[in-house]
Amino acid sequence: MTSPRGESKPVAKQATLRKNQMVEKMPSDERNKENYNVVYLTPDKSNQSLDASELNRSSTTNLFDEQIQSIERMLILHKKSQEEHLTEPKNHDYLSVPSSPTMRERAYYQYVCSEESELGKYTGEKYIGKRHGKGVFHYKEGYKYEGGWQNDEMSGYGVLVGANGRVLYAGEWQKGKFHGRGTLYNQDPSLKNDRFDGTNFERMGDLWLKYEGSFSNAKKNGIGTVALANGDLFVGSFVNDVVHGQGSYTKADGTTIIGSWQNNKLVSRF
Repeated sequence: MTSPRGESKPVAKQATLRKNQMVEKMPSDERNKENYNVVYLTPDKSNQSLDASELNRSSTTNLFDEQIQSIERMLILHKKSQEEHLTEPKNHDYLSVPSSPTMRERAYYQYVCSEESELGKYTGEKYIGKRHGKGVFHYKEGYKYEGGWQNDEMSGYGVLVGANGRVLYAGEWQKGKFHGRGTLYNQDPSLKNDRFDGTNFERMGDLWLKYEGSFSNAKKNGIGTVALANGDLFVGSFVNDVVHGQGSYTKADGTTIIGSWQNNKLVSRF
């Protein structure tokens, strides 16, 4: 039996078979000209296209971008943190040393050696151009101060030494004055004063060797002890350099007066 075209069915089957064989022998590129995304199957991965290298480059680029963005975010946060702490002091009238200075605060600090001024020479720490921190000042008159400074004034604990090399005062300071606990020494005490017996401190003169106790605004205030050159000792209350309040006066021979003083004078005994 022949087909409408005059070909027999066996002939048509053979032609179809030859055509399929030609297609199978045709190179894969020729067979898939219209398909630009050929899929290969591998043991580990499936559906991996010919653009795999480009995908790898893209994923690597994305990874770097994420890392850079993360670093940029960290730098921005660090910068904001610095800007919050690196604020320049607005009021320089009273400066205090920060417990943990920031970068900008450290930039204001400096250490000077034998810096000269009208009063003498200074060696030590400075902050914003002023003596601030620990330092030693040698006065032209021969005195020397060694200790704490704040805003160009003696502050904190410090020792003042006279031109003769002996200690004048050792203790706490505030704004250049004795303030707090300290010891004041007499540089030229008298060895004897027959007029003074502890009942009237206006007659004491230079018999005292040292005062050890409380100070306020450069004056003896509060409880203090006065040691005298003749061996006597007074322990009592002071108000603005005046013996005022209760106290005890012990002589070198052991005799003790316990009573109350007002304006340097003993007014009552206990």
